Amino acid sequence: MMQLKISPQIFLDELTIELGDRREQNLTAQLEDDKGIVCRTLTMEVPGTQPYYKWYGLNELPYGVYTCEISQGAEKIRTRIVKR
Repeated sequence: MMQLKISPQIFLDELTIELGDRREQNLTAQLEDDKGIVCRTLTMEVPGTQPYYKWYGLNELPYGVYTCEISQGAEKIRTRIVKR
């Protein structure tokens, strides 16, 4: 079962990706705007002991509704979030 989570659902300039009990694996995340255009992409190696990752630098995105897609290995989640 996938343990990845995104918080908060309404954000200003950063998102927290909660990693749960994930083993060391590459993680890929992307933010799409409401038109499906990819606005930001993140790729990282996740240390096995790290419980979360702070995704900074989202302050320049315009206000609106986004979809955050996170994939790790064969697992993938999609979450709708709002930039205010």
